[in-house]
Amino acid sequence: MKKTNFLPLILLFLMPSVNGESLDWRDYQGGNWVTAIKDQARFGHCWAFASIALVESQVKIFANNPDLAVDLSEQMLQSCVFDRSFLWFMDPIFDFLRDTGTVDEACFPFDDLPDPPACTDRCDDWHSRITRISEWKWLFPPYQPPPHVVDMMKTALESGPIGARITVYRDFASDYTEGVYIHTGGEEMGDHFIVLIGYNDTSADPDQKYWIGKNSWGENWGEQGFCRIRMGTNEAGIEEQVAQVLIHSVSPEECETAGVTLEISTEYVNPGDSFSVVARVCNTGEMWQNAFFTAVLDLGTGSYWFFPSWTLYPPDMDFLEMTFLPGETSIDVIPEMIWPDTGTASQTGIRLYGAVLDQDLSTCLGTIGYRDFGYGPGINR
Repeated sequence: MKKTNFLPLILLFLMPSVNGESLDWRDYQGGNWVTAIKDQARFGHCWAFASIALVESQVKIFANNPDLAVDLSEQMLQSCVFDRSFLWFMDPIFDFLRDTGTVDEACFPFDDLPDPPACTDRCDDWHSRITRISEWKWLFPPYQPPPHVVDMMKTALESGPIGARITVYRDFASDYTEGVYIHTGGEEMGDHFIVLIGYNDTSADPDQKYWIGKNSWGENWGEQGFCRIRMGTNEAGIEEQVAQVLIHSVSPEECETAGVTLEISTEYVNPGDSFSVVARVCNTGEMWQNAFFTAVLDLGTGSYWFFPSWTLYPPDMDFLEMTFLPGETSIDVIPEMIWPDTGTASQTGIRLYGAVLDQDLSTCLGTIGYRDFGYGPGINR
């Protein structure tokens, strides 16, 4: 969906000065924009608790209301996104928060179990209780911090708390109680994701310049659940992998007919040619905002391949659960690629369908889009 290229004007009044030497979102302009400390319990889902904490603060900031009661569901992520194969990859977590979102805690409460409950255990009216982010990004390629990384992180913090991966050592997990953390000993225990809610570099002592972190180990750990970590030395890897999420106003592209339109880069593609497919989903306001999108590739052989995993039917199908706000939403069905030399004869009449279905996967919402194309050596445009 097309977004504005500026933050709402209200953020101009919220953002602290870029030249400030300290910032703490727990006490900014007389308000606390940080939600309460939570306890991720024993199964280590820091990725869920940190990402949800980022969203909760963004909800307060966007609403310009530090007193707004915000308590969003970590269980939504654990049950609907969790996959041990990408446990330490934050990209799919943030993508889910952008494309689908999370519900409130009451709709899907946290359950301290080693195997999360099914995604379908959320409340029946969950689709009307969704909160989404507008966008997210890594401040720089992970594990490749630029020389000015501290300034980049300070600037990002002007728009709200940011997320950071750290390496946890025994002296941080078990021994830290207060002060500025500097790793001195103890074995490495693993990776951990926390929220940075501010910084302070007013001290002349480099060891007293620090980031302020919000952890998810309960209020009895550290400084009532918070911590301070030395700034500027990549202490515990805190300046290596940093993410920012934002909620801001959206300016939807106008569209007239509810449903899907498919755009292909070319109707005939030869080996070595660039090829891409984009779906444009139009919600005129009558379509359910929470629905399922899929694209289906039909080679005319009686078998079909379903987006996004391109699984083969029969026997399987696949769909992407999304939120479609009023206006137009763009989906990269086939990101730009170079068509390979398949070594097979040319084929024409390949059809690609695109459709949005309701929550029961029983009804198409709006029109079904389709386009035909051909591929192979010798195809003439």
